[in-house]
Amino acid sequence: MLLTSYSSILEKGWQPVFAQARSHERAIEHALAWPAVMGERTISQTVCALGRSDQDWSADYKLYSRSEWDSQQLFDPVLNLVVVKKREQIP
Repeated sequence: MLLTSYSSILEKGWQPVFAQARSHERAIEHALAWPAVMGERTISQTVCALGRSDQDWSADYKLYSRSEWDSQQLFDPVLNLVVVKKREQIP
């Protein structure tokens, strides 16, 4: 249930944040891998957790260095859910 909810937030909520579908997909891959990373959560650790340690990492690094997206917007879907839940609780 938690993984399904998390994935849904990433799929639907993050889509407007990224200009390209492939950046959106890569960001979701990283977000799903982060909890599995032990120690420091670096890009290289995340790539290894995704099983791509023997592949070209340039696209993963470009996600963070070249893709134009606002990191604050990544939190908007969760904040919107909290606001909606709060409103539902107000009599």
